Amino acid sequence: MKRKTTASGETPPAKPSPNEALSDVEKTPLEVLAADQGIRAYRNLRCRVCGCTHFQPCEPPCAWVKNQDLCTGCRDAAAAVSEWYESAHHPNKAALWREVEKAREESDAR
Repeated sequence: MKRKTTASGETPPAKPSPNEALSDVEKTPLEVLAADQGIRAYRNLRCRVCGCTHFQPCEPPCAWVKNQDLCTGCRDAAAAVSEWYESAHHPNKAALWREVEKAREESDAR
């Protein structure tokens, strides 16, 4: 089999594979961790919002959002708050948080 050569007679460098073509800058932290540690990388994750882990998940149990250090419970909660914020007449996050705390206290009293 004949090798391809350039006009100067040199062999061109081999094309990188798709995985090699991506630099670490273009990869998410989870992708870099998975590349370094293999498939078990997700077990080392901690949710950046609530702190849950693979071994201590939220209740009800959550899962990991693909390629992020975020659990599905926090993703869904953030989506609900975002939807409220977009549709509320005068969104007041501080007032919403007070209502959340009030609901938690009432729940704990039961």
